[in-house]
Amino acid sequence: MGDKIVGYIPRMLYKLYLILKDRFDPKPVITDEEKTWFDVCMKLMDIPNTELFDYREQNQKFIVNDRKRTYIVIEGRYVSLINPAHSFTTYIDGYDVYDKVIERFNGIVRKNRLDLVDSLNQEHKTSLDKIINSLN
Repeated sequence: MGDKIVGYIPRMLYKLYLILKDRFDPKPVITDEEKTWFDVCMKLMDIPNTELFDYREQNQKFIVNDRKRTYIVIEGRYVSLINPAHSFTTYIDGYDVYDKVIERFNGIVRKNRLDLVDSLNQEHKTSLDKIINSLN
């Protein structure tokens, strides 16, 4: 009998916590505008000739595609989409949408940096091999 009460009270408190959490700390609803912004950013980052720039001093991130003439500026939670026909600025309230884009952005930048380091190391090794061969 005592075991049932001991197990029942924590389960009841946990269910109460879940109910109150949703009521007093709800997640913001993802709007259509945020969903569209998310889709545009992800598609633009998938295009091979898109360049990504990260200016940490000013808390700005740039997604630039000169061929499509589309530019996205992310500054804090404000996002600006610029192309020859349109210019939009919006505030992104949905944490999930914003975090996914920033995580993807940072992953691509990190991969590009690692590729650059690998190519520089390969170039350095090739140059040293040429020097060694010329000394023989």
